[in-house]
Amino acid sequence: MSTVYFYDLPVYRLSYDQYNALMDQRLAAQVERQKSIPGYDPTKEAVDGMSQRQYEAFGPWRFNETIGYIRLYFLSSQVRGEYFSAEKKRNMLGRTKVFVYRTWKLAAEVDIRRGQQVTNERVWNAIQEYVARCRKELKKGRVIDDSLLQMVGPHTDWLALLGWSTSR
Repeated sequence: MSTVYFYDLPVYRLSYDQYNALMDQRLAAQVERQKSIPGYDPTKEAVDGMSQRQYEAFGPWRFNETIGYIRLYFLSSQVRGEYFSAEKKRNMLGRTKVFVYRTWKLAAEVDIRRGQQVTNERVWNAIQEYVARCRKELKKGRVIDDSLLQMVGPHTDWLALLGWSTSR
């Protein structure tokens, strides 16, 4: 059986909107602490500086809140996904992560049904079904970002990637 790895899906501890709300709360709390100093009212430039230091400390969501990856692959006529994560008992804001192999199959595989007429659309639908199954398997609150996969998936020649002729 041939294994074809084709995409690594990032998994986040919280959504982009939740992350930004948390950053806004942190900044607001810091500004309030500054305002509590008698006779001091932080200027817009001071608040912008606090925001910049916070960004430098925690970084952008897309690259610093990742807690795992689902490595999507085809195994014969099935779509599967290995799971690697850096999850601990408590995942805090920060940049110290070590990703560890967790399982060879995060969710039940999806069969592309080689016996039927296989098209790129059928393969793409199977991939989307597998990602949906993965969403159900992850801990509550975890977010799979498949936005880039959604952009390229419908336009990919999946049959060529698999080495299958269009007559299958």
